[in-house]
Amino acid sequence: MDSIVQAFNNLLEWLSAIPQWFYDLFKNAFLTLFDLLYDLVCYILDMLLKAILALIQELPIPEGIFNANQYLAGAPADFLNMLVAIRIPEAFAIIVSALIIRFLCGLIPIIRVGG
Repeated sequence: MDSIVQAFNNLLEWLSAIPQWFYDLFKNAFLTLFDLLYDLVCYILDMLLKAILALIQELPIPEGIFNANQYLAGAPADFLNMLVAIRIPEAFAIIVSALIIRFLCGLIPIIRVGG
């Protein structure tokens, strides 16, 4: 008689575990689907940015847009050595590229930045 009661209790435990199993199944399936869609969006954005980068690299850019050497050609050598030592040419390049990026971002209506 005890074995029948034990078997019945085991059957009830097994039946009561079925809803939890379905819940875990659907929860894991939903999380997996969400991860899949997230990876798909990231992949699409990555491919889009690679395509934009490839298009930017194909743009013809003249060599002499901003060349500080043409302005510093007549400066004394000691002055030029001092400028290079404190990295002024790199600072100018960073400032000019930041201004160009700000100008280009101003052309895109979604990400306009003030003034």
